[in-house]
Amino acid sequence: MHRTFEIASPVDDDAPLQLRIDSCRLDVDACSALCSMMMVRAQVGSEPTACDVEFRPGRVTAVATYTVYHGGSNCPVFDALPPATASAARPSHTSRCQGDVSCRA
Repeated sequence: MHRTFEIASPVDDDAPLQLRIDSCRLDVDACSALCSMMMVRAQVGSEPTACDVEFRPGRVTAVATYTVYHGGSNCPVFDALPPATASAARPSHTSRCQGDVSCRA
């Protein structure tokens, strides 16, 4: 997936952001820190796997590439659910599941 961030530059009221912009302008290896900061601020919840930054007068465009997992570690953890929800959502240990559709005790 891709997420584009448009940033007016210079950023006078946000020193940490301006530092990352300046660092990226000087060293391409520092650009991932800029994309990472923007993703955290946008609450994307993933780390960038790639970061492309374009500098134009008065504007910086950062395009972060990241992966969204469907399954695996992002699957629900039944033990983390509240007790009332957990018992309804989790089949008993003795159930027989038929496909992914239904479970019977």
